[in-house]
Amino acid sequence: MKKKRRIPLAITILVPVLLGVSAVQGGAFGASVALSREADYNDAIGVDKTNLQQATWKMPNNTMEVVDAIKEIYETVNPEKQPESEEEIRAYRTNFLPVVNSDLFTDFVSAFPTETLGDYADYATVGFFDPPRGRFVTVYCQASGSIYNPSFPGTFDDLVLPKSDTKGIFYGTVWHDYKRNEDYLISGRAGKLTQLDNTYWLIRHTSLRTVYSQSDEFVSRFMWVGIASIVAMAVLSFLAIELLLIHPVRKLSKTSDRYVKAMNEGELLDQAFQLDKKHFGNEITTLNDSLYVMQGAMLEYSNTIRDAAVREQKAKADLALAEKIQASMVPGAPLIAEKLSFYGKMHPAKEVGGDFFSYFQIDETRYGFYIADVSGKGVPAALFMAKAATVSRLLIGDLDIEKIGEVLAKDNSEDLFVTGFFAVVDTKNNELHYVNCGHEPVYFRHKGEYAPLEEAPNLPLGCLEDYPYVKQKIQLEAGDALFLYTDGLSEAMNPKGDLYGKEAILRVLNENKAFSGNALFSLIDQDVASFVSGAEQSDDTCLLFFQYSQEASTPFSVDKEGLGHVASFVDDTLSPLFTPDFIAPLQVVLDEMVSNIVHYSNAKTASISLSYNEKEVNVTLCDDGTPFDPTAVKIEKDEDEPGGFGILLTETFASSVTYRHAKENNLLSITMKKK
Repeated sequence: MKKKRRIPLAITILVPVLLGVSAVQGGAFGASVALSREADYNDAIGVDKTNLQQATWKMPNNTMEVVDAIKEIYETVNPEKQPESEEEIRAYRTNFLPVVNSDLFTDFVSAFPTETLGDYADYATVGFFDPPRGRFVTVYCQASGSIYNPSFPGTFDDLVLPKSDTKGIFYGTVWHDYKRNEDYLISGRAGKLTQLDNTYWLIRHTSLRTVYSQSDEFVSRFMWVGIASIVAMAVLSFLAIELLLIHPVRKLSKTSDRYVKAMNEGELLDQAFQLDKKHFGNEITTLNDSLYVMQGAMLEYSNTIRDAAVREQKAKADLALAEKIQASMVPGAPLIAEKLSFYGKMHPAKEVGGDFFSYFQIDETRYGFYIADVSGKGVPAALFMAKAATVSRLLIGDLDIEKIGEVLAKDNSEDLFVTGFFAVVDTKNNELHYVNCGHEPVYFRHKGEYAPLEEAPNLPLGCLEDYPYVKQKIQLEAGDALFLYTDGLSEAMNPKGDLYGKEAILRVLNENKAFSGNALFSLIDQDVASFVSGAEQSDDTCLLFFQYSQEASTPFSVDKEGLGHVASFVDDTLSPLFTPDFIAPLQVVLDEMVSNIVHYSNAKTASISLSYNEKEVNVTLCDDGTPFDPTAVKIEKDEDEPGGFGILLTETFASSVTYRHAKENNLLSITMKKK
């Protein structure tokens, strides 16, 4: 699992908290500023009107005289702009100094009611209007008791009005001083000019900065208080989060990391998480207590799993040993004697099963063999199978089936039983004595064809202690054979639930009657595998093949030395029973067929098997080379083609030739009979 980058939990919690607090306080701050300024503005307007009226009532009696005198001089000179050069300033001064220095103006200045302007006033202006030029001519300005004279001492100030409103002194409540580029809150005796003559104006000027000075002070204090409160809240929140949340979570996280690391290393800790003993708790303590309980449960579960794994491992070891013991109870190799041969094969569905078979020599002329199937599966069936196999081997010599049944039926508390086919071959008089105890049909090959062996009905072994079993016998001829199996073969099931069936077994046997032993087993296995289409094997299967004829087999190398080895093997095996006139054509045929394997098959391994009696010889060639069916090649006598002459010889001398491909092996059966 990819390691993630960790973001401290304090940051993930504290940052949203501070952002939320800042947003709330910022909103409150903005609302407070707006409300404070609105209140200051309204207050300034109210004070303006009141104090302006008081100032107007207290104006000096000579106000009109001063204004008229200056207005008369102004209209005479009538400047269109403020003086700029020294000469213009001197001329301006010359015209107005008499008025400014007169006793009349001095009385006017000394009597101006500065004390009534109010707290919000920056300065007051007395003057008259010049609408044609869009001017308000200032006669007198005063602030804090001093003359307000921005141009030069002893003269007036000329404030230019907006050109679009030449008949009004103010628009709304704001006056814009173009000279100083400032807005002023103003009040006056009129909002529109209707009488321009003999009119003077007292205007109280208040800048917005003055109006908002108190609210600015409040805002400044409020801002510092807000910043201090945010910082204090951040510190307190951090301490609270750290002590009450982060520290327990960090402790829990470190413990969890240590626990997981130990678990990854194959160790489970039993003291990583400790139970919280506090009287009060929260979700974190609940989680800690839950992990504490889980820790104990995990340790207990791990111990249980470990013990179960040990038991399972021991059980597997015991089953493996039982499998070896059971495998040792069945023959591991074919039994080939002077007149007969036995082949067996087992396919257990699990490690151990209830199917078994055996073949062995009883004395100089007698051989015993059996195949059986115990009811049930698994270990109980395997144990009962071991008992049945031991008893059968001890008592089959006299074919004492009643005694075998009595032993198996006695103390059989689990009500297990055994179906089986038991037989004894006597090579002295060529007889087969047998008993079928409720087992599957046995197929008997006589005169080249397979058919069910005639069998009397009997109960399975282990059902009754004193049941009389019916024994039978047949006379064997050279070339006769028996094929025995357990029901795991006939009841092999495909994904649709269909059973393989006894008819399919008989069909495969007759289609491959030229083959015997392991070659026949391979052909049957291939047909069953094709039928079940990969479905899992559900039952044990045993196969047993008995043939009443002499046999011999040998592997050979796929080279020129292999050709010589095959020829020597055939001569050494057949010369005691057959004349050179019979062996020679067979050697010619085999030389051609083996040459094809050596030179053209690309095989790595090959073998030859001989099954023979005084009347015929059956040869089976097996190789793992490229699939090739010589019986499908039609060769004319005048054709010269590689391998063609050998195929022609085989068809000429052999009584029958059969080819099959099973389990990546080529199987070629050649039968030659005496004439």
